[in-house]
Amino acid sequence: MNVKAILSILLLSQLILFSCEDKKSDKKDPLIGVWEAVSMSVSLEDGTFFSVPVGGDFTMILEIKENGTFTMTQTDEGDTDVSYGSWSADDDMITIIDQSGTESFDYEVSEDTLRFNMTQFDDDFDEVVTITIEFKRE
Repeated sequence: MNVKAILSILLLSQLILFSCEDKKSDKKDPLIGVWEAVSMSVSLEDGTFFSVPVGGDFTMILEIKENGTFTMTQTDEGDTDVSYGSWSADDDMITIIDQSGTESFDYEVSEDTLRFNMTQFDDDFDEVVTITIEFKRE
């Protein structure tokens, strides 16, 4: 085999290798985007389940950014609260760090639906509760 043929094969293999790497890095995390809460529910340890009305007087908009930050805007009866911080995700667990601390919880994401499942102790109910929030992509 001559030198030109060897160099051509090496060059071609490098082009294939780098073009594959570029495609991998272009893949966007499905969490990235602007999400609006469409439903929220609370389950208590004793089996009690209730829905929290979303829309109208209560809205929640979550913007998850590619740079590892997020902004959450909640409006409840005209009062607006904005929280912000950083996020990271691993498999089906998301961790957020904001002004109030660090929380990790389960999530599921599809093309246009994001669902958070948070299990935590709630002082108001004096027991462990599971809160599920479903968002739709804007």
